[in-house]
Amino acid sequence: MKEGPGQKKITIQADPQLFGRQVDELLSSIPLELSGEETASVLQKCKWILIELITNGYKHSGDADTTISMEFVTNGLEIIKEDCGCPLQLVLHDGESLHWPLHPRDHNRNACILKEELNELYLNINQDGVASFTMAALPENEPYNLDNLNEHFGFIIITRLCHSFTYVFEASTGKNIFKAVLSY
Repeated sequence: MKEGPGQKKITIQADPQLFGRQVDELLSSIPLELSGEETASVLQKCKWILIELITNGYKHSGDADTTISMEFVTNGLEIIKEDCGCPLQLVLHDGESLHWPLHPRDHNRNACILKEELNELYLNINQDGVASFTMAALPENEPYNLDNLNEHFGFIIITRLCHSFTYVFEASTGKNIFKAVLSY
């Protein structure tokens, strides 16, 4: 995506010393015209989403560049992370593994990625192979056990904060594309 009006794009360098500056640069470019309390809420959500997407880039992109783009749309914001690192690999709750690019038999399906004390994270794959993440909150019956923290806990954070969160593997370019959409 070429940067234009209503858009911001930066290439993330895999240098943890730049992490905070990169998040701050993206946050400072968000033009919100909301009340002070609403602005603080949206910026806090954006901050957590950006932290998770940049962390994902550090962990899974290897030496590949990671690009974070933001597009300001009517009543919302789209945050897109692109890289050419390894495609997404998931181990579902039932132990089955999914690897992108997907085999056509894995299109048009829903599956539980994880079920833990407080959350259930689901994967919904449409006919085009676009993966959407959804949540179901479970009743709280005991304190959360951090020893059970899942590899894809960041997906829970992003899914909880967004209106929608999707993943696409673009086979022609080798790009991984995560897209988080916030509505406000």
